[in-house]
Amino acid sequence: MFQFPYPTNPGWKGTQTSKDAADQKKETKITDQAMVFVALKNHPDGLTPDEIAAVYGENYIKFRPRCSELKKNGRLEATGERRPSHLGTKQDVLRLK
Repeated sequence: MFQFPYPTNPGWKGTQTSKDAADQKKETKITDQAMVFVALKNHPDGLTPDEIAAVYGENYIKFRPRCSELKKNGRLEATGERRPSHLGTKQDVLRLK
């Protein structure tokens, strides 16, 4: 069966464990992307991926891959602003395109 590459499907690198995790994530990818859209629609000035997770009370890493996919697909854009992530490094503030 043909597999569509990233960002159509969740990405994975190298190991079977990584591929298995990506295959499992396919089940929730659409829902997670929709949650990103709702959060950004309600925050038109933008949010970081970690801030989107905070909106829903989710783990800070949950929406990072979904934001990367949506950005690569041209659905999100960076505002030019950067804010601290959960770990203290800077993240782009994203908004709907």
